[in-house]
Amino acid sequence: MSYAPWSWARKLVAAGYQPAAVLQPRTTWIVATDISPADTALADTALADTALADTATTDAVGAADASAADVLPLVAIFCPTVVTSENASDQQEALERLADRVRDLQSARPDRRFVLWLGVQGEALERGECERRVRDASRACAGRGLVFAGFVQDRVGKVPSLNVALKAAARLRASALIQVDDDVYLDAGCLEILLRAYDARSGEAAVGATKIPVRRSMRTSGALRWLRGQTGHACAYPHGCCIALNPHSARFPIPERYNTDDGYICFRWLRPAAADPLCDLMVVPDATCRYFVGGAPGESAWRIRRMLLDIHVLLADFPRATSEYYFRHLLFPGLWPIGIPEPAPARTSPLRWTLRFVYFLMFSAVGVELMVRGLFGRPLKRIHWAGLAQRDAPAPPAAVLP
Repeated sequence: MSYAPWSWARKLVAAGYQPAAVLQPRTTWIVATDISPADTALADTALADTALADTATTDAVGAADASAADVLPLVAIFCPTVVTSENASDQQEALERLADRVRDLQSARPDRRFVLWLGVQGEALERGECERRVRDASRACAGRGLVFAGFVQDRVGKVPSLNVALKAAARLRASALIQVDDDVYLDAGCLEILLRAYDARSGEAAVGATKIPVRRSMRTSGALRWLRGQTGHACAYPHGCCIALNPHSARFPIPERYNTDDGYICFRWLRPAAADPLCDLMVVPDATCRYFVGGAPGESAWRIRRMLLDIHVLLADFPRATSEYYFRHLLFPGLWPIGIPEPAPARTSPLRWTLRFVYFLMFSAVGVELMVRGLFGRPLKRIHWAGLAQRDAPAPPAAVLP
């Protein structure tokens, strides 16, 4: 029994989500060398000059020859973030921590050049605040000897932001783009271990860090962390909170229909016919990052709904073999006969099976909604970005709650 063979259900689900056409978000690059906004038409040139600059240079940079034989391979570190009225201090602290980790990586890998990019999103009325935060970040990076550039976008959602970074990295012939969310804490050596694993794999493999969940002091967070441990939250593939990507892959950019970066990457990179279907999706055990689980009850409920909507859309759109593997092996393992049985000697306890079945019922309810919408021609036009008001990263391990 699986989701994928039900072709009629897949067609209805696909018809139940038809996103409305939207204008491309206005993107403006802000370069660190002169801290002046780059005109959109000149963004690529300004970015190229900044990213290829010597890290010790503080004046405006002239044209650089990316094809010169003595130029070291470039690695771009990209952090997407969003402006809210409450996250300025948490955001600044998180970016300073990331800058420290990039500085450590730069010292550990003298055979590479590094540039740190910040993508700040917000509503059109928040554009001035977005630009201010990019400039604040540029000063923090300059003090650490890092090459920096940032951009602002009049839209909220990781996919449009990541697509801009991927395009820029490909234009600069970067060997890798490493995306790091603003609400994760990178353990020491995480970026170096991740990059070495990525270099070893070569090709188009997506390589991610191992996520360590940390509960907040609120009860909702603790309950969600416990439930994830019982239901087997899908974590066998790289997640977007810390992931290394090949910006030159023909599978990019991510289509506008999708609102999830790691979900799309998982489905697009899965090889269900291979001996190891996850051979191009690698999670590095020794590269670890920490993140808070959930938020306030209402916010957590909306995030779960958004996640389930995203999964249904991907299951409906991708080939049957890909969808079936994801459904049975990654989404509902251990929920026999819906998912694959747990491998020996592991056993699924009655409690775990029951909790996974409840999750399956929640998943099914969202699927029925999309099918009804598709049947009656009233498709969902938008999957709203369900962000958290509190977007702080966990403190260093010694200070986090058990």
